[in-house]
Amino acid sequence: MQTNNVFHAPRFGAYFKKHIVDNLRLYLMSLVVLVGVLVALGLIGIFTNDGENIKVSFLLPFYAILLFGAGLIFTGFSFIQLGDKSKGIDYLLLPASHFEKFLTTLLITTVGFLLVYHIAFGTATFIGAGLLSLSRDVHFIDNNLPEGDEIKLLYHWWFMCQAIILLGSAYFPKYSIIKTLFAVFIIILLIGLVNAAFMNILFYGHLTHWAATAPFFGVAIADHTKADEYHSIFLESPLWMRHTLYFIWRFVLPPSLWILAYFRLKDKEI
Repeated sequence: MQTNNVFHAPRFGAYFKKHIVDNLRLYLMSLVVLVGVLVALGLIGIFTNDGENIKVSFLLPFYAILLFGAGLIFTGFSFIQLGDKSKGIDYLLLPASHFEKFLTTLLITTVGFLLVYHIAFGTATFIGAGLLSLSRDVHFIDNNLPEGDEIKLLYHWWFMCQAIILLGSAYFPKYSIIKTLFAVFIIILLIGLVNAAFMNILFYGHLTHWAATAPFFGVAIADHTKADEYHSIFLESPLWMRHTLYFIWRFVLPPSLWILAYFRLKDKEI
């Protein structure tokens, strides 16, 4: 392989196939475990419900919890081999470019996981419905399904969290999830403290509380127009700014974090 050859379709296909074959047993066992967990959680929730009919929306909390839990744990093991010297050397010396290796990991932890997860959830729902109909005269009904915007928001959050964990996996091969969550907590804490300090300087003496501020969204100030009553006013940031931030959060940050993870992998040394 030429060192300047970033992407070569046949080589990428061969590496992708090798990755699937090498990890097929692990993926199949994970699928079985995922189906089992979904069936167990669904049945526990269903059998504690005394209604004659079970709404499909009743299963959505289980769907969301397992989507995030399983997806982020799975992503957290993306570059675990880099935490071991011998495995890391073997991984880096495989005849494929860093981009092809990263793209394989990205596709498996996003498209691949979502595909397998939906197959697992559909299978678990089918099995759970069958077991339920055998033991109780209860059936699923399809009303009160969530609106499309709610599902879109769920997936926007998922892709954002997945990108953060993938970047953390590239930086912290060992205990990546714990270290990444700690790093995210520190970053959020620093942003909050810096924002609170700036707002206390800007609105000195007018804040309802030293931390009565939401970074990028607004600040709560005391209203002293009525001396005998206490009121507070929340000053929101302009609507265009909130829309811009929302757009960046949904469509800019996840691919940006993926790019950072790729460059981190590219510069990785054992």
